[in-house]
Amino acid sequence: MFFTQLLKKTAKDFGGIFRFDIGLFQLPVIFVMLLISAAGQTPPNAEKIRGKEAVLTLFRPGTGFLHSDSHTAKAAFPAATRQTSTDILVPADYDGDGTLDAGIWKAGTGVWYIQRSSDHQTIVIKWRPKSNERTRSYQDVPVPADFDGDKRADIAVWRPGSGIWHILHSSNGYDQSKASSVRFGLTGDIPVQADYDGDAKSDPALFRPSENRWYIFYSKTNQTRVENFGIAGTDLLLPADYTGDGKADIGVYRGSTWFVLNSETGETEPFEFGFPDARPVPGDYDGDGTTDFAVFRKGVWYIYETSSPRFRTYNFGAETDVPLNSIAVRQSIFGIS
Repeated sequence: MFFTQLLKKTAKDFGGIFRFDIGLFQLPVIFVMLLISAAGQTPPNAEKIRGKEAVLTLFRPGTGFLHSDSHTAKAAFPAATRQTSTDILVPADYDGDGTLDAGIWKAGTGVWYIQRSSDHQTIVIKWRPKSNERTRSYQDVPVPADFDGDKRADIAVWRPGSGIWHILHSSNGYDQSKASSVRFGLTGDIPVQADYDGDAKSDPALFRPSENRWYIFYSKTNQTRVENFGIAGTDLLLPADYTGDGKADIGVYRGSTWFVLNSETGETEPFEFGFPDARPVPGDYDGDGTTDFAVFRKGVWYIYETSSPRFRTYNFGAETDVPLNSIAVRQSIFGIS
């Protein structure tokens, strides 16, 4: 199994602090030992990680966005940092540099504020998808992702009342006259868009809590894939490419355990890593093209890097801060924030 081989190597590197009981993949992780071995590191500096690893970024209500390479709040779109109840964080890689860009969507006005990490420029786009649907903008769910394959996230919303995905493409300069739409999903579904078929385009996808099923619309074939996976109301939904094959794996976080449906083998692989009160913050922190397991708890980031592999911790942030990598993680029941 992918994770078994990876963690056997880690166990050897860390002097055998892990104990394996391998059936399908059983791994009781001695997490206290992990903390002892990795604790106390400071946030990585810009020279070390920029262009290679993800810069840690947080949103602090009333202040704005904080980056680990500067330890200071960016003064980007200060008006947007004064959140109202309908403002939603929408981080994504809008400029294609491999780093999450800070973003806020004001549902009440339909305005997107995006600060590009590549040049620190702020772009403002006001867009309300036109349709005959009798619905209001704040009922939309923002789903930014690269639907057109240009390596830049598109502005997009999913409308639960109609099941329509409305997409404003980055490849044509966000030309509103060329916006596209696709009908996929039902009221009560949870959007979990990602590139599941490996064609470099995000696929519209949904988790249906009433059935504990994932519905994925492959952009490559226009076929729908259905998978029974997860427990509604218990799991957090966090699909990503954990195996490095270029395809997003269906994944959930339950308590302190990650469950991943391996896209290469079709088998479920659990990985015990985290705390019951931690926020999962999956991301490619080491720049190897594979999503790393990571959690954020009380101002500390705990990251399992796949490239070495190795464990790292960073003291950055406060307990009430919101890590941007946690925004893509979805609740498994509609309406829970």
